[in-house]
Amino acid sequence: RALVSTAEGAGCRARAYITDMDQPLARAAGNALELREAIAVLTGAGRGALRDLSLSLSSACLRLAGLADGAERALECGAAAERFARMIAAQGGPADLLEHPDRYLPAAPVILPVPGRGRVAAIDTEALGHAVVALGGGRLYAGDRIDPRVGLADLLRIGEEAGPDRPLALVHAASLPAAEAAIATVQAAYLMGDGPGPGPLIRSEVSP
Repeated sequence: RALVSTAEGAGCRARAYITDMDQPLARAAGNALELREAIAVLTGAGRGALRDLSLSLSSACLRLAGLADGAERALECGAAAERFARMIAAQGGPADLLEHPDRYLPAAPVILPVPGRGRVAAIDTEALGHAVVALGGGRLYAGDRIDPRVGLADLLRIGEEAGPDRPLALVHAASLPAAEAAIATVQAAYLMGDGPGPGPLIRSEVSP
């Protein structure tokens, strides 16, 4: 409410969404892994909560600006991906990142599954964040270097089933000991069993 009222008081139209924080928004956590997933959404291969919330926020911005809501159309026709590619190239990045992400995004040398069995009842999202930081994907101190290769991928969501052919997640790590530590953390972050299904992605909207 304070953010919205401050923005409105400064002459900038604003809204805020209170969104689901009971589980990760995306299937991936970590620099290169998150960028891969964002590219998948932009190019039409990615579905799910990340795409849905991105469209909701984009549509809200367009409405606030008094423009027609063409967010989904821009995504589906490729205009959003084209604009993103132009932004990358304008800043000195590769012009073909969206076509060939594997050519530019680094991959971790160790990738291991996180074993689990049963239905996901709840997720400690903060613990998952700490796991990514411990892998080197985030900073504990300002001077820490970030390893863009590491993180978590293919994260299961609440209500989904884990089993021999479907792990809780995939750990992308720089070393085997780091991967094994992350596996233990991720397993502890997942509560398996019966429980309520996931809540709505957008819980409420804050308006002036």
